[in-house]
Amino acid sequence: MIKLWDFRSTSGKPVHSTSIAEDSEVGVSSMDRHPFQGHIVAIGSHDGMLTVYDMRKAQTPVTVLAGPESCLNQLRFHPDRADHMFTATQLFQETVHDYLLLRCINLEKTPEENNHYKKLLCKLESVLNYVWEQLHTGQWKYVDPTWRQLYSYVSLFKAFVHLKLSDENTPSVSDLTNAIKACDMGLIMGEPILNSLLSNIANSLNERLWNLSKAEFSLKENVTEGKNMQPWPKLNQSKLVETIHLPSIETFVSEIMNKKPVVITGAMNFWPAMDECRWSVDYVRKTAGYRTVPIEVGSKYTDDTWSQSLTTINEFIDDYILVPNKTAGYLAQYQLFQQIPQLKEDILIPDYCFLGDCDDIQVNAWFGPCGTVSPLHFDPDHNFLCQVVGSKYIRLYEEKASSSLYPHEQELLFNTSQVDVENPDLETFPLFASAPYFETILEPGSMLYLPPRMWHYVRSLSTSFSIEKPSGPKRTISHIRESSIQIARYLFWWFFHQFALHFFYHSALQYNIGIVRRLDVWTAAGLGYSLGQFFMTKYLVLYGLPTALAKLDRVDSPPPPKCVGRIHLYSQMWRDFDRGLYNFMLK
Repeated sequence: MIKLWDFRSTSGKPVHSTSIAEDSEVGVSSMDRHPFQGHIVAIGSHDGMLTVYDMRKAQTPVTVLAGPESCLNQLRFHPDRADHMFTATQLFQETVHDYLLLRCINLEKTPEENNHYKKLLCKLESVLNYVWEQLHTGQWKYVDPTWRQLYSYVSLFKAFVHLKLSDENTPSVSDLTNAIKACDMGLIMGEPILNSLLSNIANSLNERLWNLSKAEFSLKENVTEGKNMQPWPKLNQSKLVETIHLPSIETFVSEIMNKKPVVITGAMNFWPAMDECRWSVDYVRKTAGYRTVPIEVGSKYTDDTWSQSLTTINEFIDDYILVPNKTAGYLAQYQLFQQIPQLKEDILIPDYCFLGDCDDIQVNAWFGPCGTVSPLHFDPDHNFLCQVVGSKYIRLYEEKASSSLYPHEQELLFNTSQVDVENPDLETFPLFASAPYFETILEPGSMLYLPPRMWHYVRSLSTSFSIEKPSGPKRTISHIRESSIQIARYLFWWFFHQFALHFFYHSALQYNIGIVRRLDVWTAAGLGYSLGQFFMTKYLVLYGLPTALAKLDRVDSPPPPKCVGRIHLYSQMWRDFDRGLYNFMLK
């Protein structure tokens, strides 16, 4: 049953109710509302028929169209005609043709030309909405790169149209803002195209907008650091992280890497960002104030109220940095420098980052007010946390303390602790109090090195701008040796298992079932238990071999099956035996 509502009505009653499958078993394939005429709705069924309704006329459909069954789910409303549908590829070709046609005609600046561009803008919005749906279907890493490239190209056309609608002599701030937002959305959701053309356009527009409005923002800059700070915690001197001044590469490899966390000083002295007042609020506004970025809203990502949103850096500074806000905002773990290369020119990647196997060094930005928290968690890679502005309190736990840190059981949060580090519930998490830890306060100009899988908790003590450089873990001799031993162990038990299967399971039971019938109850129960253990051993071996190979490449995998002897309910068998499959099905 399909029900249609007119959202302009306050009655709450549907305008029309109909069964799409009254005469045939077809079912509903898709439903779409016209983006610019909200009273027009189309319903697609699996038999290839498209029914278009005008909710103002309620009972009778406007038209019934036949659509090819293979592309039914790709059909969307045409912006100009409510009785005409399109596919994304067709409309993109049409919009490119229309844009090039308008550029070739080179009409005078008239209302008629503006109408042409506004219609083109509607078509571009329709294509972006459709591509957006494709980008958000399934996991991001499995999205076809073609869709991301398409989003970038359509965003580029959208930016051009907004610029064309703007007056060259007295440009409209709204048109320039819309154009720069289109560029940023193409950078965030798409892929780099045409030698970073989107980034170059956005940078030029940001500079132009800053010149138009810098006087307005200079009045908001009267804020002191003392008004936006938290009291520093009292550190235990016996638990301080070791501080080393600019260690050599040889010293870092032989004494630090993969062995212990250290605070490195002196490695950031030559960064342009460390010049006095270089990375002030005013500088960030000037360089990237009108750029759209994703932010986290909430003190920490494990809270139920945590969310994400898109905002400009100017709005982020006004709403969360300069003015205290009950709900914290955080530009966290985002590749800001890939979107805005001008900021990347102010930092240098330390030589230590290139000691791992990873050639592509990722650089993430962390920008937020005091009080923002990164819950206790670990990362699989080497990490260098570089503090540029402000200070942070950091507490560290080694991997061997994991059992006392109570990681979440959910697959998505398996690397995050359930414990609130500075306000722990020791009745619920009693072992946490005995877990050994290190702590430090990271100040501007200092860099913290974290070995892989080192648990770390971070809280900002003031307005803070940090840079994180994850580096691919290096395969050490000890790591290769440990992985090789595990692989050899699993291979041995695999051969043993195949040998045992030939004599025990098939010969004794499959072909001599009478042996089982002659067993007493206790012996039969013992045989059943041994079969369960035998099956678990086989499954553990088949699972363990790829797990050992994955760990050789530092790839995390789900925990191994739980021992059958510790499983008493069938529901536990489903939940704890194949934990990876269970988490996948649950998700």
